[in-house]
Amino acid sequence: MRFSLWARAHLRACGSLLQRAGWRWVLLLPLVLLWPHAAGWWPYGAITSLDRAWYDLELTTLCARKGADSRIVIVDIDEASLRQWGRWPWSRAVMAQLVTELLQRQKASVLGLDIVFAEPEGDTVLPGVARVIAQQAGHNPALQTLSRQLQAEMDHDAALVRALQHQPVVMGAYFEKEGASTMVPPPAARALPVPASAHQVLGADWSHVPAMRGYTGSVSGLRDMPFGALNAWIDPDGTLRHIPLVMRHVDAQGVSRFYPSLALAMLQRALPAAQVQVALNPADGASGGSAHLAGVRLSQGADRLWIPSDDRGAMLVPFRGEGGAGAGHFRYIGAADILAGRLPPGSLAGRMVIVGTSVPGLRDLRATPFDRAYPGMEVHASALAAMLDGRFLVAPDYANAWSALWLLLLSGGLWWGLAHAGALRAWFVTLACAAVVVGAQVALFRAGLVLPLAASLVLVVSMYVLHTLMAYLHERRARARLVTLFGHYVPPELVKEMDRQPQSWSLQAQSREMTVMFCDIQNFTAMAEEMAPEEVQRFLNGLFNRMAGVIARHRGTIDKYIGDCVMVFWGAPLPDPDHANHAVHTALELQALMGEYNTQRARQGRPLLRLSIGINTGIMRVGDMGSDLRRNYTVLGDAVNLAARLEPCSKQWEQPLIVGPDTAAAATDFLWQWVDDTHVTGRNRMVELHAPWAPTSAASAYRTQRDLWQQYQSAWRAQHWNSCQTLLTRLLREAPDHLLYRLHAERLHAMRVSAVI
Repeated sequence: MRFSLWARAHLRACGSLLQRAGWRWVLLLPLVLLWPHAAGWWPYGAITSLDRAWYDLELTTLCARKGADSRIVIVDIDEASLRQWGRWPWSRAVMAQLVTELLQRQKASVLGLDIVFAEPEGDTVLPGVARVIAQQAGHNPALQTLSRQLQAEMDHDAALVRALQHQPVVMGAYFEKEGASTMVPPPAARALPVPASAHQVLGADWSHVPAMRGYTGSVSGLRDMPFGALNAWIDPDGTLRHIPLVMRHVDAQGVSRFYPSLALAMLQRALPAAQVQVALNPADGASGGSAHLAGVRLSQGADRLWIPSDDRGAMLVPFRGEGGAGAGHFRYIGAADILAGRLPPGSLAGRMVIVGTSVPGLRDLRATPFDRAYPGMEVHASALAAMLDGRFLVAPDYANAWSALWLLLLSGGLWWGLAHAGALRAWFVTLACAAVVVGAQVALFRAGLVLPLAASLVLVVSMYVLHTLMAYLHERRARARLVTLFGHYVPPELVKEMDRQPQSWSLQAQSREMTVMFCDIQNFTAMAEEMAPEEVQRFLNGLFNRMAGVIARHRGTIDKYIGDCVMVFWGAPLPDPDHANHAVHTALELQALMGEYNTQRARQGRPLLRLSIGINTGIMRVGDMGSDLRRNYTVLGDAVNLAARLEPCSKQWEQPLIVGPDTAAAATDFLWQWVDDTHVTGRNRMVELHAPWAPTSAASAYRTQRDLWQQYQSAWRAQHWNSCQTLLTRLLREAPDHLLYRLHAERLHAMRVSAVI
């Protein structure tokens, strides 16, 4: 039995806790929504785009470098060169002259051609003439000689082949996507070796590496020379951020071979003794799983160079800054200057030279994070410079695990930090978490690691927005409950105003000048003795409903009903600078309402009712007060106590309304008449009693009475009883039906009879 009681109590406590804190679990909703993206199960395009934008920002702010790399030179077939040597493509003889100048006279260490000589060069008529002469030559020595001369004239590629043979040159080539046809496959002899481990080769997973079945290389005679891929990977937003470090070509038999990029092939050519090998992920292979492409391993004696790539075989290009000759990151030389021999001999000795074009019409300009028209040969130059420096940007294969771990840590920290946080603390907690994430990412980027950030920032922002929204809705509901609660005490107009201006009111107790009213139904106790309880309830409910309408029209707040008495105050919960006038207008309208109500009761033969009202103005304490078991929005203070004491004075002097001196001074809409100086319970000093005389607008009509009454007040306080009698006689002639004059006259007469005066 005890256990059952304990269990029920425990369940109730847990239910209450979940009800109070259940909405905070909604803060973990962003974690649930972002987890598929972070884990790599279902990438979200918008967040991936944000990651690209963040990468571009890091790249442009943290990787920009000043000064030119003196090891690499770019020979640009620019606009000036085309104007001097004619439109592109140039004759192979001109290209042979350019290559010879760079290799023989300028002593370049390696020459990379960002150009593909895909078709032979020759005349369209001579081949047919040469075939006819060759057929007719027979044993005719003259025709044989002419045929040999024509063949030599047609072979425009021979000069270029002779210029390139046995030279440190890397040709350009393009690999075409799966499904493209090709007549001539790339030379297998130029493929990079794959690790010899049978397990790794057989177990290797090349599914992420694009399979290229097409190949466009140079013409016969140039085809067997070293070449490098000129391909570039363009992201969905049209920006080049990666280039393939290696390309995978799949032949008709399904055999995969890997070929280097132009930059890698140039590095391989510059280090002839170096061994370059496609590397797999050793961890995957060792664990018995599928090995993935991880990069390229280059070794030369004791020296080792690791060039990482992603599992597509692509490397991030660490651009040095904006591209072009004006940027100054690489030395640009116009091809026309080389052909004209304007450079002193040996000017490029030991330099690695890339030949390409920056002319817009030749379609070798790329959009990069730094520049929307970035020369293609400078892309290869940037990759080559990174290889020479061993400075790479790597997106590791654990990037998804990293992102998922960050989401877990951030969501846990933010949930704990935001669960009980106010607006200011929530802002600082969110800002601190975002700063930690960004700071960690920047530090890792400086170390060469490129890791996703967008999902973490989206989580931080989403949790903050969700917390703010939930807190707002929670506060809104709480405020709505309070406003609904106040709706039982204040008029609907005030409730709407409180809802529109939540900052203008508060439940917290505070001191302010206000006006309070006590309104009592005279002789109700005796009348209620003859009524059944249900009848008393109906009677009070009907009467109080009518009175509440009057109070509402004048912005009053009903504090409480005390039997047949109602307590009302003005000036809270919303400030009311005209609270005294509103209170007096309410009291007078209540008296008028009671007059109409008595008319109905008289027709029904029921006894008439009278209201006695006391009003006072002063500093009082207003707010949510009470005990832990019962609280109430009410007013406290000496000014409130005085108002309660003034209400019986209304009965004593038969005045519908009696106010204190502060109310008489503050309610400027009315002329006030002094009633008496009296002692009230709880006060040592005399209290002035005042009653409303007339609206201020009628002051001129009461000028004579006011003057006489002020003289009477002074005579009374000075105890000049004869003067009081004389003044009362004159006042009664002015207003014979004035109840207050008659009451004072009766009091003065009673005092004379009892020989007090």
